[in-house]
Amino acid sequence: MENKKFDPWQFVGFFLIALILTWMLNNQQPIEEVATENEKQTEATANQASEDPLGLVLNDSLQDQQMRAAFGAFSNLFQANQQIKNNEGAAMGTGQKLYKRAKKVIPGGNMLLSKRPEMFLPDKWPAYFSKSKGCKVWDLDGKEYIDMSIMGVGTNILGYGHPEIDEAVIKTVKEGNMSTFNCPEEVYLAEKLVEIH
Repeated sequence: MENKKFDPWQFVGFFLIALILTWMLNNQQPIEEVATENEKQTEATANQASEDPLGLVLNDSLQDQQMRAAFGAFSNLFQANQQIKNNEGAAMGTGQKLYKRAKKVIPGGNMLLSKRPEMFLPDKWPAYFSKSKGCKVWDLDGKEYIDMSIMGVGTNILGYGHPEIDEAVIKTVKEGNMSTFNCPEEVYLAEKLVEIH
């Protein structure tokens, strides 16, 4: 089965037709009134033709009047959305769009104040990364950056994805990095920190 792409303009067209038809159904005149209106319009057209033999004056038919009235009522529907900027997200990167979503469900938008895009360049800073290696970081749109800031809040002093560090972490994960017992590495680390200090 072939997947058809959603066409927003087709949806808008159907929506407009449905609104106009609904308005027309709700504002129908009784048949006698329509007949009387049509007779008046025919008479007015005849008078206009006698006054304007070249037909230079536009004919304002009942249908034209109804369409103007329908669109007048229809235009009020958009008053509630006037504060929305057209194509607001067109200039935003994928990371900024995701950050906007995050701010609705995560207080402050993320877990760490120092990583908030507003701290660097509001509405432009690439809030999320897709990969990192050495001193380079790629955003969700695949754009490459050189991290001249704080290398992961100072935790990656050897750079991102350092081969020796990655190898040690993968080995530890494969052997199991959590259990009910204590890990011996905490003693080794404590001794090293005392030695350094």
